[in-house]
Amino acid sequence: MFDDRVEITNPGTLLPVVAKNFGRKSLSRNPLIFELFTRMHLVEHIGSGIPRMRKEMLDARLSEPVYDIDDMFTVTFHCPSNYKTVELTDLQSEVIQTVKTNPSLTMEQIGKAIGIGRTSVYKIVKSLKDIGVLEHKGRKSDGKWVVKNN
Repeated sequence: MFDDRVEITNPGTLLPVVAKNFGRKSLSRNPLIFELFTRMHLVEHIGSGIPRMRKEMLDARLSEPVYDIDDMFTVTFHCPSNYKTVELTDLQSEVIQTVKTNPSLTMEQIGKAIGIGRTSVYKIVKSLKDIGVLEHKGRKSDGKWVVKNN
């Protein structure tokens, strides 16, 4: 995992017929193991992985994965340019877990649940709202907390 992408690498190369027809043809390297996995229902639709990855990424409005099939098989998923990782403090994480468990808690109830005062809860909640992780929908008295990003 990198700041701008995720790379998954599998040592070994593709079979020549698969490399030539990449994303359109699938062929098992070991038919006996493949048949066993099929009977155990561990195989989905044969040959559907690459087209499915492409479709899912495009449906999510993300760039298509990049495949390198030369020496080793590598797929790279690039993050959007506006993507950033955020490190949460322990207290921020506790607030997130608390409202995931019970999204209808008030600020006072959140504080009691994790053992901090009201002022601290307000500061932590504001910081989580500012970074786009937490949102409150509805009225203060009967609204719900929504965790936007995990």
